[in-house]
Amino acid sequence: MRSIGGARSIGLIMVLVAVAAIGGALLVGRADRRQGGPPLDPRSTLPTGTRGVVLLLRETGREVSSGPVPATAGREVLVAFTELLPSGQLGELLDLARSGASVVLIGRSMPVNGVEVVARGDVEPQPGCPLGELGRVRSLVPGSYSGVRVTTGSGGGCLPVGGGSGRLVYSGPLGDGRVVLIGSAGPFTNANLAREDDAALAVYSLALAEGPLRFVVPSVGSGDRGLSDLIGDPVWAGLVQALVAVVLYSLWRGRRLGKPVSESDPVEIDSGELVVAGARLAERARGRGVEIELMRRNLDDALRRRWALSVDTDPAITTGRLGLDPDRAAVVRRALARPADGIDEDTFVSWVADVVEATRMVLDPRGPGGGAIPRSTSNQRSTE
Repeated sequence: MRSIGGARSIGLIMVLVAVAAIGGALLVGRADRRQGGPPLDPRSTLPTGTRGVVLLLRETGREVSSGPVPATAGREVLVAFTELLPSGQLGELLDLARSGASVVLIGRSMPVNGVEVVARGDVEPQPGCPLGELGRVRSLVPGSYSGVRVTTGSGGGCLPVGGGSGRLVYSGPLGDGRVVLIGSAGPFTNANLAREDDAALAVYSLALAEGPLRFVVPSVGSGDRGLSDLIGDPVWAGLVQALVAVVLYSLWRGRRLGKPVSESDPVEIDSGELVVAGARLAERARGRGVEIELMRRNLDDALRRRWALSVDTDPAITTGRLGLDPDRAAVVRRALARPADGIDEDTFVSWVADVVEATRMVLDPRGPGGGAIPRSTSNQRSTE
């Protein structure tokens, strides 16, 4: 019967497992299932992504796609966030612009010769802006915007930054192509797109370059994202839940639950079964001599360990020391007598039965005279 302490311990473990299961389910249920990615990624629907701009531009009728830097200049307008792309791929974009492509760079880093980033601050409206519809932008989300200034070449800017000479948006030629520079990526993020005139800034500034838009994303092998970044929150929650279950199972299997309980006595096997099994094994091995020596050695070890006697001691002395009645003394005397190697099977089985019974009597904690003589031994005496 299970102890009360053991039942309580099992109940506690079951409660902990249930809590772990519920916690894992909540983590999975509340996990952010939106499309993730690095900040400014045009495929990301997280607050720091720019998937909203892609969808907004498509609503206005623009053809929009995303992919790595193309090998050659084409009719596509290449749009890149400078904080998203490695410097080497930004250099490839500028080379394409000099070859005739239209390139839009968005961010505070502007690696273009003849253009420098100047003042940072809030953006001021410019009703008479010379660049398209950007004059309709009245206010943007307050923040630290970067203004760019052209030091060489031609081109124009719009939307003063921080009251200085820098402009938030610049458009001008570069080699055989054209560039549009926008000094901040903040208005393009999903978190800010619906605030103030940030959506208008995104649409009007990208309208300065005509043609299908291609948002450039880092090529394979670039960036600093590891394999763990590709594992979603539901998978991590499942792994944590499995770890908790393994720990609880290990604790349950690694200790006794509750107080020790009394166990029933081991099942006693009739010596006759052991005798028959041993005899058959010896017969198959055709080595009764080995079996005889083994049985005598076991009986000798029992006599030496318990009574300081041996199988070579005078049987009269041995039976006297053991204090046996005549029937049990006869069994011990027959067991101490070593049979000849050529004995038949019936005689061998009878001798083995006597040895097993004698060994039991020698080691019996109740004394050599305790317990009944097995039936096999009694039948043998009756036949004698």
